[in-house]
Amino acid sequence: MPHSLVAEGVSFVLPDGTPLLESVDLSLPRGFTALVGPNGSGKSTLLAVLSGRARPSRGRVVRNGPVALLPQEAAPARAGAARDLLDAGEAPAWRVDRALRSVGLSGLDLARAAATLSGGETTRLRLARLLLGEPETLLLDEPTNHLDGEARRAVHDLVLSFRGAVLVATHDRALLALAGRVAELHGGRLRTFGGGWGEFVEARRAEREAAERAVLSAGQELAAVRRAAREAAERQAHRTARGRRDAARGGTPKIVTGAMKRSAQVSAGRLKGVHETRVEAARAALDRARAAAPDDPSVAVDLEATRVPARKRLVDAEGINVRLPGEWLWTSPLSFAIVGPERIRLRGANGAGKSTLFALLAGRPPDAGALRLGAARVALLDQDAAVLGLDGTLAETLRRLAPTRHEHERRLLLGRFGFVQNAAEKPVAALSGGERIRAGLAALLASEQAPELLLLDEPSNHLDLPGLEAVASALRSYRGALLLVTHDEAFARDVQVERELTLPPRG
Repeated sequence: MPHSLVAEGVSFVLPDGTPLLESVDLSLPRGFTALVGPNGSGKSTLLAVLSGRARPSRGRVVRNGPVALLPQEAAPARAGAARDLLDAGEAPAWRVDRALRSVGLSGLDLARAAATLSGGETTRLRLARLLLGEPETLLLDEPTNHLDGEARRAVHDLVLSFRGAVLVATHDRALLALAGRVAELHGGRLRTFGGGWGEFVEARRAEREAAERAVLSAGQELAAVRRAAREAAERQAHRTARGRRDAARGGTPKIVTGAMKRSAQVSAGRLKGVHETRVEAARAALDRARAAAPDDPSVAVDLEATRVPARKRLVDAEGINVRLPGEWLWTSPLSFAIVGPERIRLRGANGAGKSTLFALLAGRPPDAGALRLGAARVALLDQDAAVLGLDGTLAETLRRLAPTRHEHERRLLLGRFGFVQNAAEKPVAALSGGERIRAGLAALLASEQAPELLLLDEPSNHLDLPGLEAVASALRSYRGALLLVTHDEAFARDVQVERELTLPPRG
């Protein structure tokens, strides 16, 4: 069977009439195909249509065998046991064991309370549940979001070992590097690249360079046409002035002078019209070239005001710990220091107390030990970018958070984080997860008193690939200290992490 799933001319229109997918064609072979595209481009909708959970507005999907979909988000388990999440039904024990082994959960106690499972365990149980149905095709929507390293590796192994076809929407670059094909969804259209991630990146780089050359060439053509129009107008003006001087000297009958004047006016009008048409055509060509050029994900922003002296002691923690009911958070007290503009990655298993440490650094006193903060300003960007709130537009929020900055400075900063023109007037409550992260970082960096210590809790979650590059670019320009929680190895490298701080085991 050459293809386990085929989409032909699939289109999808939102209830408000906005087209999201336009004539998408896809033939999915066995193996791992990565699905990439900007946030909001329709990746989740495409997966829902391919799985049969959503009906296309036009076109059809042919499924050769069972298709299983893992949606991006699932409600957290509050009751029941792990076996309820697995929902094995009448499946024989050997098949259950095989499914659990495939997702790295061999030996998991299925009687364990579901509420005690980590996010990674819950996601892998959901994957095991799909495998029990023995699908020919797996459709996975951001399966490694919120997962620690062990859980991510288990998902990576499953994707590579699955015997059928796998289509994965992801921005996990370690997972993308394993793909045999890449499908890019942009502007409602889908393009497939036969090579892996490296070939895709190289193809996009070549396209960007070609588009930049086209923009440069169109700009030069517009300048040349404008210059030619200006020179032609000057020559016409000289001829007209010379004719007037000749007429003023006399010797030319008035009827001839009048005819010459009218002819000159017609010629000037015709010449002006020709050059205006050429200028407009050159301007339109430049607009088309700019529209075709991919967005530049880099964030060129001056953050010199965030510079921290190299020897300034921002944090001194000596034997700190937090008391929980009946026990301490960490089996051994935690001691560390942050000196100067260090870039530190905070490591620890899910539930190890990373968020608690952030709360301590943000001002909560420890129950044991001493914590001295030399940083005058500490800012936290959590996974929900709570600094933004939920009221007003993005422009209004930045105005509230940075009131003494000039409006054009605030707009410029928003533009550098991808919020240009009308995007700055978008309601904060309507921002996607990735947009909130970008906007939250813009808000923190726009502050008149920029933070000397920036705490980032999984900033790469929910960001699409351009968003990841934009945030990483901004953080490279940041001159203060950075304490980062991330399971994304590539993102940690991109923001130039220098060392790691590993939390002790929980008590």
